[in-house]
Amino acid sequence: MLLQNCKVRYVPGWDCHGLPIELKVLQSLDHDARKGLTPLKLRAKAAKFAKATVKTQMASFKRFGIWADWDHPYLTLDPEYEAAQIEVFGQMVLKGYIYRGRKPVHWSPSSRTALAEAELEYPEGHVSKSMYAIFRLFSTPTKNGLLDEFLPKLSLAVWTTTPWTIPANAAVVVNAKLQYAIVEVQPVSPNVASSSEE
Repeated sequence: MLLQNCKVRYVPGWDCHGLPIELKVLQSLDHDARKGLTPLKLRAKAAKFAKATVKTQMASFKRFGIWADWDHPYLTLDPEYEAAQIEVFGQMVLKGYIYRGRKPVHWSPSSRTALAEAELEYPEGHVSKSMYAIFRLFSTPTKNGLLDEFLPKLSLAVWTTTPWTIPANAAVVVNAKLQYAIVEVQPVSPNVASSSEE
């Protein structure tokens, strides 16, 4: 647009919240300094770190010759910005867009918070494990009784790349549009527990 002789107002902005900033602050503190660190003190240090980083980055961008409204940037830690976000969130709640549900998330025990995919670090040579699990059926939902003759030895075989989630599984989903087969296999060793026995 600038090349077409149009005025463009580019407002630079910085996301000043989040786990990466807090972790950076924690890395700069020694063990003793971390002991008495309350959440409020950590947030204050994170805000100070974020503001210093914004100042450094802004100076670099100016040196690069980037045209922007450097006198009026937006920072997510500005009270006005936070108030606007809370207002939007409140409107979403009133319209029923916010709900509490269940879904798997990456969880950090040390940080006591959920992690984004980008925040995960796998050790070099990491191999994702997969496994087959069986879920024993005790009754069938079909009214025609086609599967009744196979009970109580009928199980559903499930393949997963997240075996650690098996103990928390509450259901197995099947697709009505797909065809499934009943396959006879060798009896499972009594030493191997099925999902119904754990």
